[in-house]
Amino acid sequence: MIKTTLEVRKDIKKKALAPIYLLHGDEPFFIDELVHAFEMEVLSEDQRSFNQFVLFGKDHTIGSVVSHARRYPMMSDLQVIIVKEAVCLEAALKSKEEMKAFEDYCARPTPSTILVFALKTLLTDKSKLLAPFAAHGVVVASKKISDDKLGA
Repeated sequence: MIKTTLEVRKDIKKKALAPIYLLHGDEPFFIDELVHAFEMEVLSEDQRSFNQFVLFGKDHTIGSVVSHARRYPMMSDLQVIIVKEAVCLEAALKSKEEMKAFEDYCARPTPSTILVFALKTLLTDKSKLLAPFAAHGVVVASKKISDDKLGA
């Protein structure tokens, strides 16, 4: 499902969250704003220390991200996993095992996990990351704002 930044912000405020999100695009401001909202508004301050994880794509594989996502939260109903620099993980999807694990998780995500992938690159339709997210999660594309619309 494709949503705008404003729609996702409203969903976060209402706590009507999908299990997986892909935030991508050439405009990093909106991606950073949504990541900040996921970090600060989904879990209360006392729940964050045990149930919020920020992972970096260059340090992890798809398998390790899926392993984190399959865990259950401690003393909370939800856990939030944010994968920054997730563009580094796209290269890992060349492995059939990694791709299968990723597609399986997207098809059957853990209901108590909110998994957010943040890429500061606009993905094309040929991207291996885009298809599973589009089929089972929420995709937010943050396209570059032209100079004439910057004031608005």
